[in-house]
Formats: sequence, structure tokens, C-alpha cells
Amino acid sequence: MRICGDHLSTRADDIIWRVKVGGEWVYLYLLIEFQSRVDQYMALRMMVYGGLLYQDLIKRGKVLADGRLPPVLPIVLYNWSPRWSAVTDVFDLIPPVPGLVEQFKPRLKYLLIDENAWTDSELAPLKNLVAAVFRIEHPASPEAIGGLLSLLDEWLTERPDLRRMFALWIRATLMRKAEYRIVLPQIED
Repeated sequence: MRICGDHLSTRADDIIWRVKVGGEWVYLYLLIEFQSRVDQYMALRMMVYGGLLYQDLIKRGKVLADGRLPPVLPIVLYNWSPRWSAVTDVFDLIPPVPGLVEQFKPRLKYLLIDENAWTDSELAPLKNLVAAVFRIEHPASPEAIGGLLSLLDEWLTERPDLRRMFALWIRATLMRKAEYRIVLPQIED
């Protein structure tokens, strides 16, 4: 479930990763918000989304065996210009308060991934999916997209689940960028 927008509507697209930490499997919920503009109050939005996600997990009985809440990693993926300038912790949206009250100001940080922080020449030598995604979002030319698609095809051969997810995302990404519209081949998976 994903909470979004001013009306707090929900969408069924939880991203849950299972990672090994200290020899034990841990489930990590990723709360991802895609942004194409800087939002001064993004930290507050992410705090609200996280709280609503936790309420939903409690309601559905998806808490940990001991009753605690599972970890949630809030991520903002920013893919536009200018560079991101909003604070990444809701704590910083509230001015300092003297005395005891300061320690009760809410804290919630999100992980900012600003695609504009790297150039294509910095990303090209990195052999990972995140670098490929950034390069597809901001291709050097329409011809460069073909090479990137070939790399993804090679890297995702053994991962049909990720392959399908990337295929859908790539089609949506390339369709919305008029300057890079290309005819993509039909895909079977």
C-alpha cells in the first residue's frame, strides 16, 4: 500500500525488501516518493506517509512477532532541475525552541536520491542498476538509450521479476519525455 496526495488515497504497491543483517533476515519496507519538483514540506509529507503506513500495517496485523513495528526506509527520488534544496528532516522545519520543548520536536529523516547530483560520465563506469536508471532518466542522446537497454537486458537475464518491472518503468519513462521518444521493440516478458 502506498499513501499519496492531499486526499491520502492509497495504492497497492508496497515495496518490501528482505535483507540479511547480522545473519538474520530483516524485512524492510521502502516508502518511495517520486518528485519532479522541490517540495519545501517533503519531510512532513514523508512523516505523514510513514505514520499512515504504520497504521495500515497495524490494522492488517503485519507487525513484528513481538508487537514492534517493522523498519521503514523513506526515500525521495528526485529527477528534475534545479538541485534539491528542501530539508530532509522534519525537525529542521521547526525553529529552535528554548528549554524542555526542544527535545520533543518530531524527527523523521528521509533518504534523498537526487539524480542531478551525478553526471553521465560519473555514472557510466558504475555497473549497477541505479546508475543505469539515472542514465535512462537523463540520457546523453536518444542513441545512448539503446546501449543502456542492452546493458539492462544483460544484467537482468536471470531476474525476470526485475526485468518486467524495469521494462514497464522504461516504457513509462521514455513515453513522457517528448525529446527522447523512440520506438521500443515489443517485449514478451
